[in-house]
Amino acid sequence: MSLDTLERGASYAEDAGVTFPSAFDGDGEVLSSLGLNNLPYSLLIGC
Repeated sequence: MSLDTLERGASYAEDAGVTFPSAFDGDGEVLSSLGLNNLPYSLLIGC
C-alpha cells in the first residue's frame, strides 16, 4: 500500500480550510485495522 506523507496531508487540510483537529496514520495501522486499503480515505469520528 502506498501511504501519504504528513506534509501532503497537512497541505491538503490547509488548502481545504480544515478547522477541526486531525491525526496522521503514517504507517497505515488504523486503516489496516479497519480493513481499509485504498487512499485517499477520510475517517470522521464524533465524540
